[in-house]
Amino acid sequence: KDKDFHGPEPAVPDADAGDARDGRRRRRRENPTFMTAPGTNFMTLIEEAGGSVEAVIDKLKAYAADAAKAKLCIKEFQEELERYKTDPQGTTKALLWLYSLDCWVYQDCNRACREDKKSLLEYFMPFIKAVLQGIPKASDLHVGTSDA
Repeated sequence: KDKDFHGPEPAVPDADAGDARDGRRRRRRENPTFMTAPGTNFMTLIEEAGGSVEAVIDKLKAYAADAAKAKLCIKEFQEELERYKTDPQGTTKALLWLYSLDCWVYQDCNRACREDKKSLLEYFMPFIKAVLQGIPKASDLHVGTSDA
């Protein structure tokens, strides 16, 4: 028979494939990418954090400087705030816009929460607090359900 016509030889199961899957499972158990509840540092710092836009910008600028991150997304965030200034829920919309932006804010904020690392969380707490306080007040952002 012509091997090329029938396709490649069936792959022989790799003995290491099971080990690789087991390794991923073990790493997830040892260092999960999620927490079942907010960490101790998160809970302490969220209470102490200021949630004003000024506090958010100040802390993100400080983090950008300390971590050698580009400040472009902070500048863009300030432009979004300006764009939404007449909207009652504009601050929350701008905060959510920043969170969804393809930049370090999303990645580093999530890492800080996952690791419950106080030195990182301190930078992101004003941002997180502002989002958490803003979402319940932003009624036009809520997704409704219909009985139809």
